[in-house]
Amino acid sequence: MTDRRALYVLRYPVHLFAAHMALFIPHADSEQDDLGKVLHATGDQRSGFVREFKRNYSALDTARRPTRHVIGTIDAVFVLDVVGDGELLIETDPAEADAQDEIERVALSVAAPGPSLRECRGRSRGSSDSEDICSCG
Repeated sequence: MTDRRALYVLRYPVHLFAAHMALFIPHADSEQDDLGKVLHATGDQRSGFVREFKRNYSALDTARRPTRHVIGTIDAVFVLDVVGDGELLIETDPAEADAQDEIERVALSVAAPGPSLRECRGRSRGSSDSEDICSCG
């Protein structure tokens, strides 16, 4: 039987917008499951998003205090606990990215969302420049 690793979703509280979420995989030897790898995308609807990885990230060392939800387990052979200092690694180009294990390679195979806002057609009377961007929905 192979070893399994827990896979979590971290949900960071945001008061004005939809909550930010990230995948989190604790290190195999992390006693409290607070140190591990975070994979997520950051950006906005207007300019698009980029993939970001944080290795040796401590979920306790952030002021935003995410809630953690187990979503399953993955086979340990797909995850490598690599040396890192919790600093941000922006992985924008899969061809140039430094994927350290299979889960990072798979994460890089999925494109980050591009811009999804469009300019509004037919500006209404009295509209301001801040009203010229519309959701694509």
